[in-house]
Amino acid sequence: MYKINLITMSDITGFVKACENVKGRVELFCKNSGYRVNAKSMLGAVAAMEFEDLYVDSDVDIYSAIEPWVMTQGEDGNYIHE
Repeated sequence: MYKINLITMSDITGFVKACENVKGRVELFCKNSGYRVNAKSMLGAVAAMEFEDLYVDSDVDIYSAIEPWVMTQGEDGNYIHE
């Protein structure tokens, strides 16, 4: 599970294309509400932009595929996008 940052339509398009190549389940979800959508779906990814905190969950480790959108936790506990 990784916290991710999708801001623009270009982000969404690239993220969805990266997820399409992953075998198995890949979902975007909001920890607070529990809502989940298919990360391989353009419509799902656009809808997920409304989530308060956006995370990705998968059956396999997909870090290398989605690294450009992953946020890392800084020393102060806040997330940053490098």
